[in-house]
Amino acid sequence: MDSQLPNPPKVTLYTGLSILVVFTIICLFYFVSTLVDMSQQWGATPGIFMFNKGVFYIPGIVLGLLVLIFVIVYESVLRKHLTEKIASICTRTGIGAVALMFVVPNIADYSFEKFLTKQNYQICVGASHQWLHSKIVAYTNDEITCDAIVEKE
Repeated sequence: MDSQLPNPPKVTLYTGLSILVVFTIICLFYFVSTLVDMSQQWGATPGIFMFNKGVFYIPGIVLGLLVLIFVIVYESVLRKHLTEKIASICTRTGIGAVALMFVVPNIADYSFEKFLTKQNYQICVGASHQWLHSKIVAYTNDEITCDAIVEKE
């Protein structure tokens, strides 16, 4: 292994690192605010629940970004080589982050669907929509509520 670490220009290094940190903070803020919004829906609008499956990809994304930020800081800012143990932990955590991106949204979607079905909710197809992996499912407790939501849109 080469003993010399790459020496990127400081402006490039800190600009890129700042962008990653800001993006991570934005993702965390969006994740938390969406969860708060979904929890407030439960009591505020009886008979209607809008489930956002797309937001559940964020925990995996944030974990992957945190690993990337750690490696950049460790090697480029602190100018240290990753030890085999640290590199192994980072690799496993990165793989875990990718796994989280595929597992958590599907588990959340399945769990919410089962829970809401037991609460006598049904999927309102007219008010639900999907774009790529971002899926928003509208659950209502009757057809009249579903029709009212569809008419508003």
